[in-house]
Formats: sequence, structure tokens, C-alpha cells
Amino acid sequence: MVNQDEQFRKFIELKDVLVKSDGRTILNIPQAVIPADRITACIGPNGAGKTTLLKLLAGLITPDSGTVSYSFSPAGFFNFGEKFWFWFGMVFLGLTISASGFVLDMIVPFMDVQYWRGTMQLANIIHSSGAVLMTAMAMGHIYIGTIGMQGSIDGMKTGYVDATWAKEHHEIWYNKINK
Repeated sequence: MVNQDEQFRKFIELKDVLVKSDGRTILNIPQAVIPADRITACIGPNGAGKTTLLKLLAGLITPDSGTVSYSFSPAGFFNFGEKFWFWFGMVFLGLTISASGFVLDMIVPFMDVQYWRGTMQLANIIHSSGAVLMTAMAMGHIYIGTIGMQGSIDGMKTGYVDATWAKEHHEIWYNKINK
């Protein structure tokens, strides 16, 4: 149980959440605060609404009434997802795919590499795994930037976002430009 007096830096808050299906109440939460920086268990009998709650928190469904609000660390011009996509998806995976591709093409510069069957098989596994992961991340990035997040595509098309969107997604940057 969460101590009501404890303050959390990151949390998910549910207020008067009601989810119905076929006229039947599936989930009814008057008020709850879920710490986002801790491990939280979701337990209960079959039909208690555990899966519905998880779908609600993931944004896969919306409540019929009530609000779900997220209080996470504010972001600057680039948020965590953008930084992760660049540094891991583009830089690390890009270099990994390039290096393994040099081995597969037998053109590794400045090194004496023995191109044995095992070396080539390992390079092929690393190369294809990196490429699949990079492609999956790219597809996720494209989805979020187009239809997955309302307002994102308008910002990409015009170069401008409205103040509400900027404050919600990049609060530090928003506060910096509005000084």
C-alpha cells in the first residue's frame, strides 16, 4: 500500500475513472496514485479489471469518464525517447551494423581479421539482429511522430507546435522560450 503522505516525483494519477463495456462496469476507480518510479503489483481475481487497468495506463483504451494523468520529469528540447532513438537507435546500432557489414564484405580496414566460417556467422547474426532492431525502432518512431501522438505531424509539417503541446511534451523548453 502507498503511504498517502509520501510525495513522488513521478506518478500516474487516476481520478473518478470509469470504464464500461456492453453496459457493464469493468473498472471503477474513485482515486489512485501509482508511483511510476517503483515496482507496483496489480493483483486480483479473474474479471477484476487488471488487464483493463493496464490497457488504460498504456493508452490503448480511454476511460468513459474520469481522468488519467501522468507526472513525469519535464523534458527540454529533446525528450528521453528522442535521445534514446538518436544515441542507441542511430549511433550505436548504426555503428554495429556498419562494423558487422565490413566483416561480411571482408573489408575491415587496419586490422587482420580471419574470415572463418564462425566469424562470418557471428557477423551475420549481429548484422541482421541490429538491422531488425533498428527497423523496429524506426517504425515505432514513425508511428509516434505521425498518428501515435496528436499534434506531432503538424509540428513536423510546419515547424511549429502550439503552446499546449509544447508545455505537455517539452516543459523545460517551453518555459525557456517563454521567459
